[in-house]
Amino acid sequence: IFKDFPGLRYVDLSDNRISGAVEPVATTGEVDGGKKVWLTSRDLTPGPLDTPSSGDFMPSCKNLSFTLDLSRNNLVTVQPEMFAQLSRLQCLRLSHNSISQAVNGSQFVPLTSLQVLDLSHNKLDLYHGRSFTELPRLEALDLSYNSQPFSMRGVGHNLSFVAQLPTLRYLSLAHNGIHSRVSQQLCSTSLWALDFSGNSLSQMWAEGDLYLRFFQGLRSLIRLDLSQNRLHTLLPCTLSNLPKSLQLLRLRNNYLAFFNWSSLTLLPNLETLDLAGNQLKALSNGSLPSGTQLQRLDVSRNSIIFVVPGFFALATRLRELNLSANALRTVEPSWFGFLAGSLEVLD
Repeated sequence: IFKDFPGLRYVDLSDNRISGAVEPVATTGEVDGGKKVWLTSRDLTPGPLDTPSSGDFMPSCKNLSFTLDLSRNNLVTVQPEMFAQLSRLQCLRLSHNSISQAVNGSQFVPLTSLQVLDLSHNKLDLYHGRSFTELPRLEALDLSYNSQPFSMRGVGHNLSFVAQLPTLRYLSLAHNGIHSRVSQQLCSTSLWALDFSGNSLSQMWAEGDLYLRFFQGLRSLIRLDLSQNRLHTLLPCTLSNLPKSLQLLRLRNNYLAFFNWSSLTLLPNLETLDLAGNQLKALSNGSLPSGTQLQRLDVSRNSIIFVVPGFFALATRLRELNLSANALRTVEPSWFGFLAGSLEVLD
């Protein structure tokens, strides 16, 4: 139907009862025995072009030429017939459905221009190594909140498809409860940002060397979110197997009571470290290392009561520091040394 409306930029069919492809109907403007359907201006009011999200980990669709929103419907499966003659579609939202099929690289064949695909809040089975490879221009893929298949005992999950998506830049596997029986390593030369929050890396990394190099094959990764992964410790051997290209690392809302600050040298390009919402009690075991590229450090919402003199002094590039919601009674100039003159934000 949308081929007859070449100027459309945004179609919102969310919150309906769409359950799949149906036989096409006449597009003459007449239905039910020839009665014309008139739409008031209120009916044609456009919906929002995007929903709030973190631009660091999933791009907006606002600047794309054609978006179709089918979220919050009754879709159980996806078939290519649903998208016939939609080759110009660039953003497709299918979140909050009940899609439970094993995607195998055939579901989205007509969508040769698709750049953003949102499949969050479904029940997708990631079993096939060719999943989503029919999308030659895919840049952003949201698979968050598809936890049901990952909770099934004895069922393996294949993440090797990531390496087969040469244009993929953004990937979310967040809040899937991933803990075992998945590919031992993620590989990609194109991926920039990975949201892996809300899983169970603590369990994966407890399996010896099995998942120690899980992220190492992401050669171009710049941003990594490991928040809410039940981490109690973060060993230097773990950090050393993260991509050296990392510029932003989020570790929010874990259970870290200790952090080996000298191990930051293992991530030579790191500019932003987010440790908010952990259990750090002091910044006292050593200091931020000399030569670190760190520009932003967030240790808010911990239980910090003490900072050793000179802790921040060697981090000469540090510009933003968040110490809010801790148990500190004062801020001492001795913590910063000469850095005090170049710090721009102190919360």
